[in-house]
Amino acid sequence: MVQRRRNVVFIGFASCGKSTAGKAVAAHGFTFVDLDSVIEERFQYDKKETLSCRQIYNQYGNEYFLNLETKVLGSLLTLESTVLSTGGGAPMTAANRPILKQFGFVVYLYAEPEVLLDRMKSKGYPAFLADNPTVENLNKIWNERHDIYRSMADLTIDTNKKNIDEIVTEVLEHI
Repeated sequence: MVQRRRNVVFIGFASCGKSTAGKAVAAHGFTFVDLDSVIEERFQYDKKETLSCRQIYNQYGNEYFLNLETKVLGSLLTLESTVLSTGGGAPMTAANRPILKQFGFVVYLYAEPEVLLDRMKSKGYPAFLADNPTVENLNKIWNERHDIYRSMADLTIDTNKKNIDEIVTEVLEHI
């Protein structure tokens, strides 16, 4: 029997480095998959309309988006030797948690709210912060998500002061 290479799932808050780390780890013999991109592709296939995840959420609503996200996640379970970067909210849906755990080794990229907010300034604020991009507002959402991220993680990496090479090395050592 051929041994299956373990998949890796990156979870964490917006701007914690999931896509950057995911692509860097994937360069070590994995395929990189961005969950938001797959959701957008699936939506385009289903609806014959091109929208971003934010636009899908805004135009079709929370329930539609979350159902689509869960369907897409389930469809990825056949992949092997894959690094998956999720949207920050994916682990917040209870139905997604067992799918993410089944998919592979879960890595939580942890960062303090102040660090995240600073990173967001250059990348753009996520929808939930766009109207009020303050550390106080971010703290509320961060506190809701942190414990769930931590409880799901096979590995938590503090990214506050680590560069991408240090993060990749730590992930590769654990898988």
